[in-house]
Amino acid sequence: MKRVPWGIFAGVFAMFVSVFTIAIIAVTVISRMMIASVGGDDGLLSNWWVYLLYVLDAVTVVGFVVSLFFYFKRNGMEKREGRRS
Repeated sequence: MKRVPWGIFAGVFAMFVSVFTIAIIAVTVISRMMIASVGGDDGLLSNWWVYLLYVLDAVTVVGFVVSLFFYFKRNGMEKREGRRS
């Protein structure tokens, strides 16, 4: 079986997790400030793209955890076998 670079995948997923989480926080803060200034109702979750941000954040968190699991699993198996690269 070809070696899969799980460490690189974990790093890429970690970057996407941070970007999506920062985007969710920024959207929440900005929309709350705008709603407070006009005295309207909070319609944050009425937009489809906010749901998309939440889903993408959840998917990338799962991808990050899975890739970390396989990274540590592969390195643990290599360590037991005595070959470390």
